[in-house]
Amino acid sequence: MFTACSNTTSPDDDDDLYAEEDSSSSVGVSSDDSLSSSSADSTETSSSSEANKSLASPSSLSYTQLSTTQWILTWSYTQDEKTPESGFIVQYLDLETSEWIEVGRSNAEVYHYLLSGEEFGGYYYRVAAYDDDGISSWTSEVYISAVTTTTTEETEAGLASPTSLSYSQMSSTSWLLTWSYTQDEVAETGFIIQKLDIDASEWVEVGRSNAEVYHYLLEGEEYAGYYYRVCAYNDDGNSSWSSEVYIDAIE
Repeated sequence: MFTACSNTTSPDDDDDLYAEEDSSSSVGVSSDDSLSSSSADSTETSSSSEANKSLASPSSLSYTQLSTTQWILTWSYTQDEKTPESGFIVQYLDLETSEWIEVGRSNAEVYHYLLSGEEFGGYYYRVAAYDDDGISSWTSEVYISAVTTTTTEETEAGLASPTSLSYSQMSSTSWLLTWSYTQDEVAETGFIIQKLDIDASEWVEVGRSNAEVYHYLLEGEEYAGYYYRVCAYNDDGNSSWSSEVYIDAIE
């Protein structure tokens, strides 16, 4: 599933590089921390939002399963130039309370949302556009089956996993990925950075950094519009992956 294409070089091996830069949190991605609080923009529920009939409605909601515990929701949208959307709300149906609960949001012109974690299985999902005046009508629902078995991916190496993946935008076309890492008894050789090719539904390697280098510089507009994740590696294999961050496409 993983395709190596290590054409991008990593920054110099100075783990204090850009240490004073502010980090940006992701939008349009849910990690496995909490089903109902996985986005910085999420709220408990959106059922009380005012309807805005002038907003176009998303359509053709579907999903692709990327792994046992990871899915990407995608939808179509034709923007009304007179009433552009601020973004999209993603909700799941709590079957016990019969309430639709917000999972998170994506930005305007971002027609996908990544669900990462076994707790996202076993629910119906729907999407609506929103702006300051309210929300559009909802899409038809899709159901993601519950996860019956889980496997730990490439953990034979005994490596700790990177955490707190985030990015800082250095310019209009460059971003610095950073993460935290606490070295275990088993030392890492370095870190692998991957992006999600949404069209192919595959994670693709972007490049690698050396041991104790907890950052990676992405330079070029072609790096925008993707989800990213990081793992540690050594000769015995890889750690589990970090949670994902999404870098918006350049308009």
